[in-house]
Amino acid sequence: MLYVKLRRTDKTTKALRIASSMGVPLLVADNNRAMIIEHMSRELKLPVNVLRANNMRPDRYRGRERCPIVIDDVDAVLRNLFGVEVLLATSTGEEAQLDFDEISKPQTIPNLKTK
Repeated sequence: MLYVKLRRTDKTTKALRIASSMGVPLLVADNNRAMIIEHMSRELKLPVNVLRANNMRPDRYRGRERCPIVIDDVDAVLRNLFGVEVLLATSTGEEAQLDFDEISKPQTIPNLKTK
């Protein structure tokens, strides 16, 4: 599922609640974000195992428990996992929850030159 809303609309709280209630890890971009999530977790009394994208390699996680994960701020997570800016990510949309009414302007993709 992809859950898209504007900044400061409780997306992280929703991710935290889902991860905690299902007992699955919550993957965040970096140590700073993890500290914020861990603080929220304590305040809301929602225990969660926080994974940091800047400290992990996807192939290492792949061999572990293979349990589902919840990802907070997926664009920042992908940027830290791959070490580059992600220009575009696609989804089938079949499992997306998009709040289009709150999205005022679509993001533009830079004009990419091809050979």
